[in-house]
Amino acid sequence: MAVNNVSNGIANNPLINGSTVHSTKGSGRNAASGSVRSSGTITEDSVEITAQAQKLAGIQSKIKASPDVDMGKVSAIKSAISNGSYKVDGEAIAEKMVGFETSLAALYG
Repeated sequence: MAVNNVSNGIANNPLINGSTVHSTKGSGRNAASGSVRSSGTITEDSVEITAQAQKLAGIQSKIKASPDVDMGKVSAIKSAISNGSYKVDGEAIAEKMVGFETSLAALYG
């Protein structure tokens, strides 16, 4: 059994290639401007971005620009481990673990 032109339908499929399809036939909608003509009246679609959304977008871009790992902190810990000055407080770690387990038990109890 031969299979021919497998990608022919895929190349034109907007769900796969990420393009959008606009149809203006019979709808009265102008796909380029987003305006709709209904009984002689023209209305425009519009979107407003709130100040809070703009602030959130700014914060999001700062987060994307920052490194995932603080290499300065990693270097400081590495050097402290290598020279023997890094101390682990087992009691503090145990307290944090107990607190974490307690909060999980309260949450999922």
